[in-house]
Amino acid sequence: MMQQNGSIKVILLIVVIAALAAGAFFYGMNGRYAYPTEGTGRSVGSPDTSATADVEAELQGMDLDGLDAEMTDMEKEISQ
Repeated sequence: MMQQNGSIKVILLIVVIAALAAGAFFYGMNGRYAYPTEGTGRSVGSPDTSATADVEAELQGMDLDGLDAEMTDMEKEISQ
């Protein structure tokens, strides 16, 4: 009977320690992945619209007319 009480106490102690460790972990992580807007005027996670516009302009300026012929040539080289 004493052995059973001792093992129950050990199990409860382990559960309490695990709960405290989990609580400390989540407390430490609280707000770490938030998107602050203070001082920037925008969220850190939101895209920069000027950079997006630059990429879009670059993509619009690309000549993709010969892309099909290029892909056909690549397929021929791979199949050899």
